[in-house]
This record gives sequence, structure tokens and C-alpha cells, in this order.
Amino acid sequence: MAEPVEDDCVRRLRANDAEAWEWFVQAYVQPSLESVRRSLPHRLRARVDGEDVIQDALRRVVVWLRKYDGHDIHRVARVFRISVTQRAADELRKHAAHRRDCNRDVPAPTSPTEQDRADVCAWTLAKDRTKWPV
Repeated sequence: MAEPVEDDCVRRLRANDAEAWEWFVQAYVQPSLESVRRSLPHRLRARVDGEDVIQDALRRVVVWLRKYDGHDIHRVARVFRISVTQRAADELRKHAAHRRDCNRDVPAPTSPTEQDRADVCAWTLAKDRTKWPV
């Protein structure tokens, strides 16, 4: 498919022209989808599909296009790529927050240590001695 004229492409994207969107998908969305799929860790790929990231980024671009009054298709592509990057980072952060690192966890004490017991015994004996006259 031939590249539409840049001024015309943004206008056609705003008007939801199927041919302009097909060109945008081929030029920017497909490479970004492959990039997202490669960048997500294997475990996260099982939970998050790269297409979800791309779809959300496209939704953001469609909303942004309503406000954008320029004609630069490269700016539209830049907004799309930034949206993809931010959405992928959000997914990474969200799933990293739910995963705990067992090496960083500090185990809670389950019983008093020998030193704690000795301190309590010494304190109790000292307290009891003050009650008894010598």
C-alpha cells in the first residue's frame, strides 16, 4: 500500500478512513506489536497479551486525534509509540507489585529467642529481689 500524503493522512485518520488506518497499522502498529511481545518477560506474556497493550495505545491515539489540529503523521506515530511504551511499563509495574521477592522478606519471629528468655528471667529476678528484705 502506498503511503498517503502526510497532510491528508492525519485528516483521513480523524475521519476514520479505513485505508488510512490500514496504512497506519502496517507502518506503526505491527512493528510495535512485535516489539512489545519481545520486551515483555516470558511470565508476563502468559498473563498480558501484547495486543491488549497495542489496543489501549490505539484508543489513546484516537482520543488524542480529536484534540490534535496539526497535520504531522510523524507526531501521531510518536504519540502512539509513547503510549505503547507507557502502557507496557504500566503492565510491568502492576505485575511486579503483586510478585513478592522471598529473598527480601524478613521472617517474623515465631517464638522468643534464648536471649529474650534470659533477659526476661533476669528482669523478673531483679524485680523479685527488691520485694524481699535482706
